[in-house]
Amino acid sequence: MRTTQERIRKELVYLRVSGWIGKRAETRLAKLGTDALPFLEEATKSKRVELRYRALWAIGLIGTERAVPILAKLAFDQDDAVSYDAQVALSMMSSPRAVRFVYRALASQREEKPLGANLGCSGSYARIFLRRLLHSKDPALVRKAIYMAAQNRHARRLVKELVFSPDPAIRAIAEDALS
Repeated sequence: MRTTQERIRKELVYLRVSGWIGKRAETRLAKLGTDALPFLEEATKSKRVELRYRALWAIGLIGTERAVPILAKLAFDQDDAVSYDAQVALSMMSSPRAVRFVYRALASQREEKPLGANLGCSGSYARIFLRRLLHSKDPALVRKAIYMAAQNRHARRLVKELVFSPDPAIRAIAEDALS
């Protein structure tokens, strides 16, 4: 019978393969839990984008507090797909600490609309986080929060309320986000 470290090393080899083999390795590494974290963290330092991408998802599936700083670094990765998926993985954790890192990553984005519903899978933390963003003094952050809230089943009600906002700019953004 193989030791846990041997199984982790075997799956790390498969993690480098594209397609379903890499995806299966990602899932198996996540099932091995926190024992795989140091190895996955090392994989996130690779120059290969796909390897970083798969490693971050395995780390996100493990979902412990020890994974938060690793994913937080990847939220600022030079590759947009890796950065975006790290934000999604952090938001899926529904940890207040993880949501703070997502907030920082979003604040640094320059797009009018965020890359997607970064908090689309989160629960009550997403609603709390988005409500905080909606009351920000930074109009760009408010705009991002409205688009994210419209895509989040827990926070969509907040956007529906903004359709009746006295501020015409907020009202227009909320209507656009809901359409």
